[in-house]
Amino acid sequence: MLERESISAPMMIVKGDGTLMRAQVALEYPVDTVLSGPAASVVGAGFLTGLEDFTVADMGGTTTDVAIVVGGRPSVRAEGAVIGGWRTMVEAIDVHTCGLGGDSEVYFDRERRLAVGPRKVMPLGLLVQQFPDLLPDLRQLAAASRLPAFAPQYALRNPRREPGTGLDRLEQRVWGALAASPRRLADVARTAQGVEALRRLVDRGLATLAGFTPSDALHVLSRQHGWSVEAARLGAGVLASEERNLYGRTVADSAEALSERTRQHVLRAATRIVLESVLARDPGVEPQHGRWGPLELLIDSVTNGRAFSRLVDARMQLATPLVAIGAPAGAYYPDVARRLGAPLHVPEHAAVCNAVGAVAGVVSETAEVLVNQPAYKLFRVHDPAGSRDYREADAAIEDARRVSRELALAAARRAGADDPHVETSVLERKANAGAADEYLAEATVRSRATGRPATGRTRSDGLRGGAM
Repeated sequence: MLERESISAPMMIVKGDGTLMRAQVALEYPVDTVLSGPAASVVGAGFLTGLEDFTVADMGGTTTDVAIVVGGRPSVRAEGAVIGGWRTMVEAIDVHTCGLGGDSEVYFDRERRLAVGPRKVMPLGLLVQQFPDLLPDLRQLAAASRLPAFAPQYALRNPRREPGTGLDRLEQRVWGALAASPRRLADVARTAQGVEALRRLVDRGLATLAGFTPSDALHVLSRQHGWSVEAARLGAGVLASEERNLYGRTVADSAEALSERTRQHVLRAATRIVLESVLARDPGVEPQHGRWGPLELLIDSVTNGRAFSRLVDARMQLATPLVAIGAPAGAYYPDVARRLGAPLHVPEHAAVCNAVGAVAGVVSETAEVLVNQPAYKLFRVHDPAGSRDYREADAAIEDARRVSRELALAAARRAGADDPHVETSVLERKANAGAADEYLAEATVRSRATGRPATGRTRSDGLRGGAM
């Protein structure tokens, strides 16, 4: 395809720290792409806003990712990204993720409270956009005096997908009840166990579950457009009826009221995840069992958008601007930023920051060389090619500088950088032996080589090619 468009730009892959590498290098080190998606979005946010220091919240359909950028570089976990509770030892962006997105499932939990997420479902407005014949069934549900179980949810098979032989008996029964067009969830899975079996099919990409989502709520409130507003309104009405009929209370007596409650729930959750993500970067502030101790009341006041006290003016606000990206960002983050007392930036192309970051990123590679003192007045440089000893610390550190620069430059060029520049830093660890002066116990010399990808020129428009 690139050749057909007369593009000679190299194929670059985003790494987990937001930098780029050639596709050939990615084939050798695929683990370096861990968390590359969120990292690309953060880089794109910096490029589109021009900011050097900011907090970025990326709200998509499934999750919200929050990261910190300092000096134009995303904060990374040098000790390794944490995936599924396991530390990977792969340097990647330090991102905090929660299951809150535009397509999160809206439902009533076991305590009969309105809940959003963490599971994703297909919005009802989008479902009816694709299957308009479903609208009469939704109207029938909304008019029913007694609702079936799991209303207003639907399920369908994904096209061109077959389960093979790996299904248990209940999963086979649910799969047999599914069709290519949506069916009521109560007709597909009649028990809670059946619903769990259906969710397993969804997780395997075999089926889709649809229901009311925050995106539907925004359609009802005229804050988002493009899908079936009537379907979204009917779904909200069914949920309001469920609360009224099953729980004996009327908190939301209309589709608009239920939708506004959903929006407020998302707003509170989005505010809290930003606050908690920023606080987690402070080594002196740590939660205990998911709670923040004396700060909890203050965090709750910010999250809920109300004053901490009538008599005490206590506030908590971000020290940096807030950048909000992702398709739903404009609907929620003006209020989030107001509660956090932060300037808000929603870039013009906030919905495609991920793609922008993939193009705007740079190639950046680091190399570290250790210098220590295994014996008095003997300074050893641990070069990968072989160690060398010096009698003077300055001479050893200078040699380590040279080696680390050469290694970083070689790695950057191999990764696809064109004319990279190098920055070198030295971290010294000193010790004190009794009354004697401090001496150098160890030094880590770190060089970072950074450059734009080596690019070609298109014959069609003469513009420089970028990362693909």
